[in-house]
Amino acid sequence: MNENVDVFMQVVANAVAALSEIAEQSPQTKVFDLTGPTINKLLTALNECTEWGQVFILDAIANYSPK
Repeated sequence: MNENVDVFMQVVANAVAALSEIAEQSPQTKVFDLTGPTINKLLTALNECTEWGQVFILDAIANYSPK
């Protein structure tokens, strides 16, 4: 069970990394919309991610501008 959680969290971190990279390459395109619930889920994922996954998630959250 724990191994499944680790794999899922790694996928989450990889997805955030990929979306962040796409957003950097296409700043005029809104790649993903961070909302309060999404940010909470990403923060929950932090504990289970690798250090690099944590960096990507925190970077994505740091670029968040509340409406």
